Amino acid sequence: MGFGTIPDCTGCDHDDFIDSGAQIPITCERLGTLRCRFAESTGGLLPSRWPVREPLQKYHG
Repeated sequence: MGFGTIPDCTGCDHDDFIDSGAQIPITCERLGTLRCRFAESTGGLLPSRWPVREPLQKYHG
C-alpha cells in the first residue's frame, strides 16, 4: 500500500486543498481507521530546501 503522489496529482498542482479543520478517515479492513484532522492555517509556508516550481510561486509571498 502506498500513499505517494505522482506529478500533476496534488492539491498544489490544481489549487485544490482540504479545508482547515477537516477530518479525513482512512479505513483498512481488519486493521481499523486512521483519522487525520487538518489544523487551522498558521500563516505562510515554511521555507523549503527544494526550489519552488513556477505554478506554486503564488503561495510563497
